[in-house]
Amino acid sequence: MKKSAYILSILAISLSGCLTPKAEYTSAEIVTLEASRYSVKEDAGELKIPVTIFSDKHRSLAVTYKVTDSTAVAGKHYTHENKSGVINVTNDPKAKSDSITISLIDSTGIFTGNKILVVELVTSADENVHMGATTKCVVKIIDVDGGMSLIIGNWSGTGKSDDGKSVTADIILEEYTPEEDDIYPDANIMIAEGSKFKDPVGNSWESQGPIIGRFDEDTYEIEIYPGQPFDGGNFGEDIGVLYVALDNDADYKVSWFINVGEDVLSFKDKVFFSLYSESGDTYKFSGYSCGTIAELNLTKVD
Repeated sequence: MKKSAYILSILAISLSGCLTPKAEYTSAEIVTLEASRYSVKEDAGELKIPVTIFSDKHRSLAVTYKVTDSTAVAGKHYTHENKSGVINVTNDPKAKSDSITISLIDSTGIFTGNKILVVELVTSADENVHMGATTKCVVKIIDVDGGMSLIIGNWSGTGKSDDGKSVTADIILEEYTPEEDDIYPDANIMIAEGSKFKDPVGNSWESQGPIIGRFDEDTYEIEIYPGQPFDGGNFGEDIGVLYVALDNDADYKVSWFINVGEDVLSFKDKVFFSLYSESGDTYKFSGYSCGTIAELNLTKVD
């Protein structure tokens, strides 16, 4: 009997040691930006970026932030004193919060391209209020002089090959609208039939049909999709029909990029003029190259 009482006593002591106090739950208090991306036209005057406090009680505090250039440059595309600051924010419905304000420099009439800057929350004055999930946002300043209308038209220019030989180009850019079941559903631009190149070897080439691509209004780059013949002709029955390609990749999968600048189109990468033979729906590199364009800048002629 005494032994049983002793065992029960030990068990009671053990169980009492396993008991945990009642948990107390408190909601987290955070400060955050309302969105991670903003777009604003260059002629909008200013952009106000709201900051929000989430708390189960009324809070008012100072929040420090900073502004960082990406492609946008302070003093050229926007203004902000010291590129940092402190604002007072609150969740009290009877009070008003400050917003982060970016003043825009209006460059209407001058092509600048879309520009990017970054705004980031750094610290809050109250250590009990933590940074939320969205502490950084990307701001895109939209160039009102850009867009598709900027590049549609005729472009002409000269350049040089790797070994310094002269090359020329006359390119017609037109807007492209994909049809139903188009193999290029995202396309929006094309190098039109009749566009011309003179390669480093001295051959003149003229496009026999549209060359399809996409103009990206964020990066101001044109990507010409791969696998599209530029020109064709019969070079003898034993050879068959050959095409000038805008790359010399064996798998015929390299895209062609063009940078769009102020009144200038420039090639981002080298352009290879290589002959391909046609076989059904595929093209085979013939082994013959017409040279490589290392540099080519085109200006608008209309």
